[in-house]
Amino acid sequence: MPLKVPIQKRHCETVTDVNDLVLIIETDNRPQGYGEAPATAVITGDLLGSMRAALTLIAPRLLDKTC
Repeated sequence: MPLKVPIQKRHCETVTDVNDLVLIIETDNRPQGYGEAPATAVITGDLLGSMRAALTLIAPRLLDKTC
């Protein structure tokens, strides 16, 4: 995802885009939920691959649930 304003990091490195995981949860009666998480391995240890793997474990538990 391109950043509107690039981020200048230490050592003259400029970040112009980020890799985020965006999730949209939809229900049968139309409410939607949105979530977003950056893959910041240096800070949180999360990589896009590990985040996707976690979703494959969580998603089946959400299907066919009622609130």
